Amino acid sequence: MALLGHGDSVCQNRLEVLKAEREWYEPGRKNSALTDNPCEHTLAYAHVRSYYVKNIEEKLAHVKTPNILDVGVGDGTTRAYFRKDAHFYGIDVSRKPLMKLKRDQTDVDCIEADAVEMPFASETFDAVYCLGLLHHIVGQGDLLDRVVGEMARTTRSNGFVFALEPNVLYPSGLAMNVVQRAYPQMYARMGFVPHERCLSPGSLKKSFLKAGLCKVSFKACGYATNRFPVSLQKATYSIENKCSENLIFSRFGWWTCVKGEKA
Repeated sequence: MALLGHGDSVCQNRLEVLKAEREWYEPGRKNSALTDNPCEHTLAYAHVRSYYVKNIEEKLAHVKTPNILDVGVGDGTTRAYFRKDAHFYGIDVSRKPLMKLKRDQTDVDCIEADAVEMPFASETFDAVYCLGLLHHIVGQGDLLDRVVGEMARTTRSNGFVFALEPNVLYPSGLAMNVVQRAYPQMYARMGFVPHERCLSPGSLKKSFLKAGLCKVSFKACGYATNRFPVSLQKATYSIENKCSENLIFSRFGWWTCVKGEKA
């Protein structure tokens, strides 16, 4: 795999934004009023991640040993959902989760890098994906198209780009955006990411098309919040998954899974 050096071309304002992101992520700030039950978190995230990876793996079934890039890899929890013969790469701007990833999963090649200017040669990967990254990027400036463009650039011909993002057309997504814009300080005190802003399926599709991707489609992805009791989580995503087959609901689901193919 070829790595490219981009030097110091990232502007100073961007460096300040990244610093703020690291300061939020690396200490693991949480809302102290909420409890973190590992079982409930695992169930909620395992459900959405397994659904998401299934969509990716279906498109890579014909590739013997695919090269896969996770943009915003964090601590690499999605690696476990992919087949073992895949060559798995990840980038992230935060060093702390990458250090944990290197320690826990030695079969992952991970690099500290910015998604707006990825250090990979064009047409390197069979699939490039991000899970919950773009709704952070869009609040950091006019960078959404640039990041999606980088994802498309590093994808091989006949490869695929995927994104999974919270939907602004769902009540919780709309509420997040309203609070984040109207009461940013309160939003930060609640433990949420300072720059996040939920996106609509239409805006994601538009960005994918602008990047030159074709056959762009999206589908609702039921996501039971990890703050619900386990029984309610199961009931919620069971209902939402059934509804996701409906064309209308595909635009209004909790999360949106967007897919594009590189010609």
